[in-house]
Amino acid sequence: MKETSRDENPDLKVHIYQSIIQDLTDQEDELPSSGWKIAFADFMTILMCLFLMLWLQSADLKVRKEVAKGYNETGRQDIGDRNAGLFNQDSMNIFTTQNNSVIDLLHTQIDTQNFKALKVEKTKDGVKLTLGSAFFISGSSDFNEPIRRKLVKLIAKINRTYPNYFYGMNVKIVGHTDNVPVMEGEYEDNWDLAAKRAIHTLYILQEAGVDAQSFTIVSKADEEPVASNDTPEGRQKNRRVEIFLKRAL
Repeated sequence: MKETSRDENPDLKVHIYQSIIQDLTDQEDELPSSGWKIAFADFMTILMCLFLMLWLQSADLKVRKEVAKGYNETGRQDIGDRNAGLFNQDSMNIFTTQNNSVIDLLHTQIDTQNFKALKVEKTKDGVKLTLGSAFFISGSSDFNEPIRRKLVKLIAKINRTYPNYFYGMNVKIVGHTDNVPVMEGEYEDNWDLAAKRAIHTLYILQEAGVDAQSFTIVSKADEEPVASNDTPEGRQKNRRVEIFLKRAL
C-alpha cells in the first residue's frame, strides 16, 4: 500500500500551519504588556530631572553662602560675581579702613600738587569728589587738558596703591551748572551741558582704570546750586561735577 507523504497531502499542510500560528498566538498572549514599562521609564526620567534641579539650587545656595563669608586677603570676593552684594561685617571694615586711606591719599595729593580744583569729602558709605569749574573749558563739556591729565594720574595712583578699591563700587556722576542759559550751538540747554560733562567725567574715570560695578549719570543743571547765582564767584562754584563713590551692598 502506497504511503501518503506530507508534501502530497494539502489538508495536512494546512493543519500544520494552523498549529504553528496558534502556538505563536498563545505565546504572545502569555507575555505581559510592555506599555507600563515605557510609562515607568518616563516617570523615572521626570523624577531624576526634578532631583537634579533641587540639587543645583542647593549647590547655588552654598556658593552664595561662601560669597557672604567675605573677602580674601586682597579684599576681593573669593567666589561669586560682583552683583552678589553679599558682604559681611569684616569686609565692610576692610572697605572703611581702605576708604579712609584713599581719602588721606587724595588730601595729600591735593596739598602737594596744589590741586585746589578738586574737593574731597567723606560720606557715610564712600567718598564724594567735586570737580570745580576749572576742570572744564568755559561753556563746554570738554575738559581743561592739563587738569584732565592731572586727574587721570591721581585716580590711576589710587588704583595702583589700592588695586581693589573700585571693585564692586557704584559710581554716580552728577553734572551741575549755573543759571546762565547756554549760547546757541552744541548744547540744547544747561541740562544737556551738565549731562555731557558728567559723561565726559565717566570716560576720564574709565581711562584711569576705574573698574566699577555700575555707573550712573545724572544731570541737575542749575537746580541744586551751592552758592548764589547773583555773583560771578557763586556761579563759578555752581559749575561743577560731583562723583559719588559708594560701596555696593
